[in-house]
Amino acid sequence: MTKAFPVLLIAVAGLLAAPAATAGDTDIDPPITITSTDCEAAFAAYQRQFKAHYFALSQDGKVCVYSYCATGCRPTNLRQRALYRCERQSKGVPCRIHAYGGKVIPNAAAKP
Repeated sequence: MTKAFPVLLIAVAGLLAAPAATAGDTDIDPPITITSTDCEAAFAAYQRQFKAHYFALSQDGKVCVYSYCATGCRPTNLRQRALYRCERQSKGVPCRIHAYGGKVIPNAAAKP
């Protein structure tokens, strides 16, 4: 018998405006800065989660989504789900994985 376990995705949309990050002449994307107080609070909450997985952040730093397993779930596709939900919340602004397992990943790839 297969058991289903809840997977929680939390979306936060920021209210502050900031210019979008650009890659310039390099192949490495610059780090994204969190520009929303809502996303700063969400990131702090994400870091406190025992089983934190992915924290996705829009390239303008205003929209964020994080995922974690509440109890005993199998974290399949949590990365893609976080990116999808982030881009949906940001109304098309590209998102990247900003952190995994509670730790920031500098220059993480924009797409899965």
